[in-house]
Amino acid sequence: MKDDAWQPRVSLLPPFDNLICGRGRTNTVFGFDYSHEMFLPLHKRKFGSYVLPILWGERLIGRVDPRMDRNNEKLLINSIHAERGAPRDKEVSSKIGETIEQLAEFLGAKEVVYTPRVPTAWRNSLR
Repeated sequence: MKDDAWQPRVSLLPPFDNLICGRGRTNTVFGFDYSHEMFLPLHKRKFGSYVLPILWGERLIGRVDPRMDRNNEKLLINSIHAERGAPRDKEVSSKIGETIEQLAEFLGAKEVVYTPRVPTAWRNSLR
C-alpha cells in the first residue's frame, strides 16, 4: 500500500528566498533571525558570508555556510549551525547531508569537504 501522508523534506534556501527576505516576518512566524551577512564586515559576521537556511518541512532548523572551490571541484562547508530545538536524529542529519550532496552535484563539485564546525549530533551523518 502506498503511503500518501505528508513527509517533511530538507531544502537549502537561497539568501534572497521570499520565505526569509522579510527579516521581521521570518522572525515572527518561524522564530528564525536571518540576515544576509555578505554585506557585513568580516568581523561582524556570525554565521558566514553566503549562509543558506536549512528548511525541514515547515521549520527552519539551521544554517549552512558553503563555498564552491571551482579550481579543485570541491564544495567546502565552512560551517553548519543548528537552531535551538532542531531535530538531532540521524534521519534528519542524513537528509541534510543528502541535500548538501545534491547542491554539490548541481554546482559541479566532485567532493564535499566539511570543517569541524558542524553540530556534534549531525557530524557522523555529514561525512
